[in-house]
Amino acid sequence: MLPHDATDSPLLARLRAGEQAALQTLFTRHYRPLCDFACQLTKSPDLAEEVVADIFLILWQKRRELEIHTSLRAYLYVAVRRRALQVVKKEHVWDGLDESVEHAATEPFNPLDVLLFRELNYRIDHLVDRLPDPDRLMLRLKMSGLTYKEIAETLELSVKTVEYRLAKSIERVKRGYQQK
Repeated sequence: MLPHDATDSPLLARLRAGEQAALQTLFTRHYRPLCDFACQLTKSPDLAEEVVADIFLILWQKRRELEIHTSLRAYLYVAVRRRALQVVKKEHVWDGLDESVEHAATEPFNPLDVLLFRELNYRIDHLVDRLPDPDRLMLRLKMSGLTYKEIAETLELSVKTVEYRLAKSIERVKRGYQQK
């Protein structure tokens, strides 16, 4: 269980009771990672933010009827995935997954470090981008911190399938990196 999972449950109870502060806390906690995930699906930061905002609006509007049988985090990722795919289909912008995971770096010591860091990220992103769409998405979700179980719930797959395909994907990226 991740740290937020334990504190999301009481917040969900407060949300159901109509407490706007609980919604604000959940929004602050989950908004950015959900936008990053949605952006991978929509290839548009604006559409991604719209999708996530829609999900939080629906969460508030349907707070009394919510039946969540997983962690709230997994529920939100599934909801965002479904909504993003609806929007992509509607907008006709589906060209496959494309956005690379943003890498934060502290100030480097010298310009050579910057170049090496960029080259490393470029090579890894290029190798990940060459994976088939479902495997690429799984790897990006894992890199963004989701557990195997959460990825399985988000993509509606078995945990064993996710474990197997992620292991194969990581191995392909490693092999590709070592060949160059």
